[in-house]
Amino acid sequence: MQHELCKIADVPASGSRVVPFFGREVHVYRHGDRFRAVANVCVHLGGPLDCKDGKFVCP
Repeated sequence: MQHELCKIADVPASGSRVVPFFGREVHVYRHGDRFRAVANVCVHLGGPLDCKDGKFVCP
């Protein structure tokens, strides 16, 4: 199943863009020539993530 999250032009060359996804949030980012998405949830504390220096970190 495919679901449009945002336009390609809206995703920065570095970092990510947070977009809604079925009542939750995901980070959409570029990885080489491909686009990826990751849930905006820290797995150990459940809070939102930051994208710093190309890595997702728990603030």
